[in-house]
Amino acid sequence: MKWIKTLKFRLIVTMMGLVLLTILIISVSIISNQRHALEKQALQDSTTLGELLVTNTLTAVLFDDAISARQSLKALRVRRDISQVMIFDDEARLFASYQNSGNQALPDSEILRQVLDTHEPAIIENERGLQLMMPMISHGDSIGVLYLLDNLASLKSQLAAFYQVVALTAVLAFFASLMAMLWLVSLFTKPMNEMLATIRDITIHRDYRRRAPKASTVEFNQLADSFNQMISEVQMRGQQLETMNTELEQRVQARTEALETALQLANEANHAKAQFLAMMSHEVRTPLNGVIGFAELLKLNALDDEARENVQLLNDSAQSLLALLNQILDFSKLDADKVELEKQRLNMASFMKSVVETNRAKAERKGLKLELTLHDCHADYLVDPLRLRQVLNNLIDNAIKFTARGHVRVSLAAGQNDKEHWLDFEIEDTGAGIAESKLQSIFSPFSQADSSVTRQYGGTGLGLAICAQLIKLMKGQYGVKSQEKQGSLFWFRIPAQALDTIQAASKPAKAPARQVRATSGNLILLAEDNEINQSVAAGMLENFGYQVQIVSNGLEAVNECNKKHYDLILMDYHMPQMGGLEATALIRDSSGQGLNSETPIVALTADIQDGVEAEFRHAGADDFLIKPFKLEQLSEIVSRWLDKTESPVKNDLVIDEDVLEEIRQMSGEQAPELINNIMELYLQQTPGLIDDIQHGTAAGDADRVFRAAHALKSSSANIGAVKVSEIAHQVEKLGRHNRVDHIPQHLDTLLECYEQARLNLKSRLGDS
Repeated sequence: MKWIKTLKFRLIVTMMGLVLLTILIISVSIISNQRHALEKQALQDSTTLGELLVTNTLTAVLFDDAISARQSLKALRVRRDISQVMIFDDEARLFASYQNSGNQALPDSEILRQVLDTHEPAIIENERGLQLMMPMISHGDSIGVLYLLDNLASLKSQLAAFYQVVALTAVLAFFASLMAMLWLVSLFTKPMNEMLATIRDITIHRDYRRRAPKASTVEFNQLADSFNQMISEVQMRGQQLETMNTELEQRVQARTEALETALQLANEANHAKAQFLAMMSHEVRTPLNGVIGFAELLKLNALDDEARENVQLLNDSAQSLLALLNQILDFSKLDADKVELEKQRLNMASFMKSVVETNRAKAERKGLKLELTLHDCHADYLVDPLRLRQVLNNLIDNAIKFTARGHVRVSLAAGQNDKEHWLDFEIEDTGAGIAESKLQSIFSPFSQADSSVTRQYGGTGLGLAICAQLIKLMKGQYGVKSQEKQGSLFWFRIPAQALDTIQAASKPAKAPARQVRATSGNLILLAEDNEINQSVAAGMLENFGYQVQIVSNGLEAVNECNKKHYDLILMDYHMPQMGGLEATALIRDSSGQGLNSETPIVALTADIQDGVEAEFRHAGADDFLIKPFKLEQLSEIVSRWLDKTESPVKNDLVIDEDVLEEIRQMSGEQAPELINNIMELYLQQTPGLIDDIQHGTAAGDADRVFRAAHALKSSSANIGAVKVSEIAHQVEKLGRHNRVDHIPQHLDTLLECYEQARLNLKSRLGDS
C-alpha cells in the first residue's frame, strides 16, 4: 500500500477531486436552469391552452349547451399530455368533460368555489401532474370554472433527453481531464523520479560519479544542475576525507603502537616496582629483625641506666624504621588498589579502649592526658579492625607527636537513620595547629604543613595520605579543623552495620594477652637461613625455657621431622635448596603417619606480599608471624600453640567464669537474661554439631567435620566451655587437613567434656 503515499497518486486524486467537483457544480447548475425553464414553458403552454378553451366554450356555458362544449373539448385529442379537461357551472357542478386516459377524478370542490368567488385562477402541481383551474367570466360574473390536468409527459421526456446529454458531456469531460492530468503529473513526477533514482543509486552503491539527467522544464534543469554540482563537491570532499582518513589511520596506528609500547613499559615498570618493593621489604626486614631481636634480648640482661637507655633508643630507632617501611608499603598497595577490607564483628567500646591504651604510654612520656569519650556505641559493628586501628593509631600518634602540652581527646559517636548506620570518630589535640592555607594539602602524599615540621618532628608525610585512602576504601568521609597554635581536630565518618547484642554474644571471646613467661620441656624446630635471625629467635625461645633445634633450609627441616617429634615448628619462607612452602607441604603430606604430621607449624617471614599468608595456610601452616617481631609477639604465638598441643582434659576448668563476667560487663542490666539465653541456645545447638562430627567422621566427610567442629569451637569459647572448645579446635584442624581417621580418638573425650559442661550450665539455669 506504499503507492497510496506517493506524490503521483496524491496529485492525481487531488486534481480528479477538483475536476469532479467542477463537473458536478456545472451539471447541477445547467440541469436546474433547464428544468426551471421547461417547467415555466409547460405552465405557460397550459395557461394559454386553458384561456383558449375558456374563450371557445364560454358561449356554450352561457346558453347551457353541453353538447357544443364537449365537441370543443374533443379537439384536445391531439395533445397526449392533456389527461383530463372539465367544465363546471357557477354552482361547481360538472357541465362537460373530456378524458384522455386514466380514471376520471373530480377536483376539490372547495378550490372550485374559491376560484368562483375570487375570480382568480388556481394552479396545483402534484404527483398527477399540473392542475389548472381558470374562472369563466362573463360581464364581470363567474359563470363557471375550467379544470385542466396536464400530466407533463412532454416535460419529462425533454428532461430525460437533456439529462442524457449532460451525463455524456460530464463523462467525456472527466476522461479528457484525466488524460490531461496524467500528462501534467508525468511532466512533474518523471524528472523527480529520475533524480530520486540517481540519489538512491548514489546512497546504496556509493557511486559519486552518477549525475542527475536533464529534464524538459527549466526548473527541474536548475534543480538537476544544482544537485550535480553538490554531488561533485561531495565527491571531491569524500576523496579528500578518504586521503585524510588514510593519513589519520596511519597516525593512529603509529600512536597506538607507541602507546602500547609505553603501556608495556609502564606495566613492566610497575611490576618491577612491586618486585623491588617486595624484595626490599624482605631484605630490609631481615636485618631489621636482627636489630630488634637483639635489642629485645639486651633488655632482658642486667644493664646500667646508660646502657639500658641506649638499648631503648636502639629499639625505638628500629621500630621507627619499621613503621616507615610499613607506611611506604601500605601506600604502594593503596596506590595500586591491592588493599581489600576484611570486615569482622567488633565491639566498638572494647576496641576503642584497646586502641587508646596502646597509645597511652606514648602520651604519658610527654606528660599529656589521653582521654576517651564514647557516645551510644556499646553495640557490635561490622568493620575491618586492622585498617580502622591503623587509621586511629596514625591520627592519635600524630596528635601526640605535635602536642607539647595539654591533652589529646579521642571520641566516638554512633549515628543512624532509616537507611544506614555510621560511626563518627574525632581526635582533638591542644598542639601546634595547622595554618588555614595548608589544610587542603596535608592529606596529599609526602606533604606536611611546612618544612620545619620535618626538621622538628620527622616523618615522611605519608601517614595522613594513607589514612585518607583507607577511609575512602571504607566508603567514608574525613576532614580537619585547625588554627595555628590553637590545636587541631581530625574527624572521619565511616558507614558500619550495627549488629544486635544477642548475635554479638556468638562472637568468639578474645583470649587475654599472654605475658612473656618461662616454661620448660617443649622442643621447637626453627627453620631459618639467616644466622642473625637464628641467633635472635633461638635466644628469645631459650629465654622462655624452650629447647630449640635450628636448621638452615626446608630440606633439613623435613629430614629433622622424619627423625624426631617436635612440639612446634617455626618455618621461614625464603630459604636455599627448599623453601618454607614446599617443606610445610611435605611435612603435612605424610598421610598422618609422620612424626610431625600434626605438629603446629607457624610461618615466619619478612615477605608481606598479598597471598603469602594464604599460600602458607594452604600448604598446611597453622599460623603466621611477620618479621621483625617483638619478644611479646613471639611469646604469645608460641604459647598459644604449645598450650593447644596439650590434652584439653588436663584443664580442670569446666566453665570459665571470666568469659561470663565479660558478657555481664558488656550487657549491663540485661546481663542475666542474656546469659540465660546464650546458655539455652548453646545447649540446643551443641548436640546437633557433635552429631555432625560423628556422622562426618564415620562417612569420611572431612568438610562436614571441619564446619561442625569450627562452629562448636566458637560457640563453646563464647560460653566459657574451655575444654570443649579446645577439643573441638583439634578436631577442626584434623578435618581441615583431611585426617578424619585420627578423629575417633578425640570423640570420647569430647562427649565427656560436653557432658560436664552441660550439667554445669543446667545447674546455672536452674539456679536462675
